[in-house]
Amino acid sequence: MSRLSGLCDRNRFRSAWAALAILSAILIAPVLLQDNADRTDGTGQLDLTANAVTVLFQWGYAGLVVFTVWLMGWLRSSSLIGRSDPAGLRLFSWFLVPLGLFYLAILSAAVRFPADADVIPTLIWTLLFAMGIGVSEEVMFRGILMHGLRARYSAGRALLICSAVFSVAHVANTLSGQSAILTLNQVAFTFAFGALLGAITLQTASLWPAIVLHGLWNTVALSAMQIEDPMQASDPATAAPLGPVITWGSTATFAAFVAGVGWLALVVFRRWRVRTATAGRRPPPLPTRE
Repeated sequence: MSRLSGLCDRNRFRSAWAALAILSAILIAPVLLQDNADRTDGTGQLDLTANAVTVLFQWGYAGLVVFTVWLMGWLRSSSLIGRSDPAGLRLFSWFLVPLGLFYLAILSAAVRFPADADVIPTLIWTLLFAMGIGVSEEVMFRGILMHGLRARYSAGRALLICSAVFSVAHVANTLSGQSAILTLNQVAFTFAFGALLGAITLQTASLWPAIVLHGLWNTVALSAMQIEDPMQASDPATAAPLGPVITWGSTATFAAFVAGVGWLALVVFRRWRVRTATAGRRPPPLPTRE
């Protein structure tokens, strides 16, 4: 293990790409091997309703990703463990609290207007499933890839490249039958969201804030699929879960939302750069008397 970790440290850039390629291949392999390539039943929208099987698979994969980081000897250098930045964590709370309140609102709506009779177990499985995605994807991209990229590029360039790879990786959802328009929207959002998560990782010097935000956002998005349209609730024959409706108005709103997330990423990143530059200009502490 020490020989492998030493090799990964000496070739950090190449090791990051190799680890990402292997882990991605393992994740995509079940989709390529399945008999029915379209998992959307012709709707173009993936049904990501969580259950015990999907949760077990997702956390098993998350464990594999963390095990890979351990083999590479990057647990501390990738910010998965170690001391975090208290000032960065205070900034993180400004993102966590509003998103947490939004999740509580979604949770309340799902209980009041459930799309499924067994909505409570589904919401619990959804939370576990979404957090598993947060662990696996943040360790893969912000932990392994961004850490490896910083061996060759500046922090800003590494952040942009990592965000671009993270967003393009979601094109793989088309292998499961997801429509091109939904995939394009997902690619645009994940680029901005990935940049924000990367900036938060730099700001807090820890992967865990990004893991929590990523998992909580996925929980909100997946839990919203468990809400029945209250306007149709009186007619069981026409009742259906709420889903995205692609119109010019919704597209403009979505574009503004993505731009807002990207702006937040820029603000957090610039704040981190100012803080690190200021810390570098601080005079050394005066020697203490014995």
